[in-house]
Amino acid sequence: MKCILFYLAAFVTACATVDLGYVNNFHVKEFGTGYVKVAWDFVDGNTSHPLHKYSLTVDSDLTMEFKCGKPACERIIEDLDACVEHLFELTPIFYTPTGDDMDGTLASTTGYTTDEIPGAVSNIKVTADTDVETSFKWNQPLVNPKCVVLYRLCYRLDGETDNPCVESNTTTATVKSMSACATYHVTVTPVTPSGKEGPTIESVFETHDGG
Repeated sequence: MKCILFYLAAFVTACATVDLGYVNNFHVKEFGTGYVKVAWDFVDGNTSHPLHKYSLTVDSDLTMEFKCGKPACERIIEDLDACVEHLFELTPIFYTPTGDDMDGTLASTTGYTTDEIPGAVSNIKVTADTDVETSFKWNQPLVNPKCVVLYRLCYRLDGETDNPCVESNTTTATVKSMSACATYHVTVTPVTPSGKEGPTIESVFETHDGG
């Protein structure tokens, strides 16, 4: 009985320490409009458990299985939303000596597609105007609003060239110490995560009478 238990324990230990291959350097190699190309290297393990296939899950939702028997592999994932961080989870799957599948260690990476240019904002208006500060509000673009990471509001006194700006990650912004009884040209530009700019819209405003 002791011999049987010894051999059983040795067998379980051997199974638990199988040197499976693994994914190395899983990363985004290329991206474009609506797609991301991921790449990785495969490091071989025990020949008793050869690589069968890969399972790739996108954004914890869509899963695809495919084969790549090379030491360096690539895969293109299409139909991805722009301006959203996407999660890619790659699992190597191995044959066992009995012909079953065994999952290896999961590798993950994240990436974005190419930004899509947002449309223009609309309805720029003054919501507060005092001797201390002037506040503005506008409507977000109707086209690709999710691609806006910030708005740049610039203001220029009529007849002047100086054009200071402030940035905001909401559809409001406040400017300090604008001159009273003056005409200002105010522009708002949406900006994407990569710094691309949408159309700039200008409105002209008269500031309040000084007190």
